[in-house]
Amino acid sequence: MKRCSFTLIELLVVIGIIALLAAIIFPVFSRAQENGRATACLSNLKQLGMASLMYAQDYDESFAMNRLTDETHVPKPCNNTAMDFSGLEGSRNTWKRVLLPYVKNRGIFLCPSNGYASKPGDESNTGWPAAEKLPISYAYNGSYFHEKALCKEGEWQFRPRRLAEIHEPTKLILHLESRLEYSDLGNWAISWAPDNNTRKGGLQSHNGGCNFVFVDGHAAKLKLQTTCTQQLWLDGQPDPEDFCKSGQPFPDEYR
Repeated sequence: MKRCSFTLIELLVVIGIIALLAAIIFPVFSRAQENGRATACLSNLKQLGMASLMYAQDYDESFAMNRLTDETHVPKPCNNTAMDFSGLEGSRNTWKRVLLPYVKNRGIFLCPSNGYASKPGDESNTGWPAAEKLPISYAYNGSYFHEKALCKEGEWQFRPRRLAEIHEPTKLILHLESRLEYSDLGNWAISWAPDNNTRKGGLQSHNGGCNFVFVDGHAAKLKLQTTCTQQLWLDGQPDPEDFCKSGQPFPDEYR
């Protein structure tokens, strides 16, 4: 009775077919998993946007300040129009701390895709016990909501942005995803490479797109280039640090 067996060539052919199928299927599964994480992160942003709007309703239609004073941080004079420093960097009081009473779950401050969430953690963590520390994942739109942004428009003191002064709430980014510890990121941070990885930028991405929530409360995943072409960062206000007008290339992950 003859025994059936595979030749070496047949085995190699089968192995090659399996390897080819794996090369095709695994990236598909990986993208599907990342799409699931992106949906979770988008839901978090949606909830943060609603929390910001609830806060505004409670405070005469004024949004939370990006950073606030604390025991060791006080603002610099507003006549210093440079956007580099406000004097409040590193304050233990930021918009995230202000919105905590408006969110049901502290877990919404964490995006499951963000590999930088705890390195080193949110800039407000100094002075808070371990149980109160927050991860890196989300930021204010610093191009518009930075605590010194109004200095560029000729004002002489820090104040919160008011809903009534925003011309197009559906076209102004409120919160976005971040890999950096700062409480806000403007479009100037698009090219800020974490860990000196120039293929990446300061905003967390998902399969080439980034999540945003807008002032009207709607959330969307967009290509970063779209945020520039549709002018979604500034509500028509000028910004000398506008990355969108710099002509610099976008990091590879956003292309």
